[in-house]
Amino acid sequence: MIDGSGGAVLQLFAGVLVAVGGFAIVAGLLTGIRAIRLWWNDPVATTEVPQRDGEVEVEGTAKPLYETVKAPYSGTDCLLCKSKRGRKEGDSAWEWDEEQEKSVPFLVEDAYGQVVVDPSSGILVVDSKYDTEGTEGNTKTMEIERRIDPGETVHVRGRVQQSRSRGDIGGRQVFLGGGLRHLQISEGTERESIMRELKGAVLFLAVGLLFIEGLAGYLVLERSIILGWLY
Repeated sequence: MIDGSGGAVLQLFAGVLVAVGGFAIVAGLLTGIRAIRLWWNDPVATTEVPQRDGEVEVEGTAKPLYETVKAPYSGTDCLLCKSKRGRKEGDSAWEWDEEQEKSVPFLVEDAYGQVVVDPSSGILVVDSKYDTEGTEGNTKTMEIERRIDPGETVHVRGRVQQSRSRGDIGGRQVFLGGGLRHLQISEGTERESIMRELKGAVLFLAVGLLFIEGLAGYLVLERSIILGWLY
């Protein structure tokens, strides 16, 4: 049996495998569920949104309702931006600031009409559009922005909501929102959104299974050492 520091190191190693592998598998399953939900439902015309309840999907062109916001690093006029800044010294791991969000309500326009989207706290599924590295003395820095810009095709899954007064969301009584639980804004068409989610799910699950395989190897090694100690 392993004693002392060797056993502690192996136990710590096993704990890391369980934590990272479990997190990756859960993330993969959740991402896969989002992909299935997108595939299961089809986008509706924006003019149908006021007659719907619960969650709906729309697809169209993102347009400003009244104004835009400035992305913090690139200075780009956008409708929604999630950004973060990282630092690292030498060969150390990147240390990231907490992700920041800037957004304004915007329109999704299709061939039938328009609907307002309140993007606050929603899930944003989009590739980074600004990714640059720099240096501050001996420290490397990286700035990343993920944005929705005016004129881009977007797919939105959100909950139909009523504004408290006609002035809340650009004078529109009905809008799509829902925050983290019910709102997902993706760049591109529904098909592109589904494929992006499926790729993410496969990647997470592959990483999780790799770590679980490492855990299985650890257990086999531990068993072999115990049997060797007994016999």
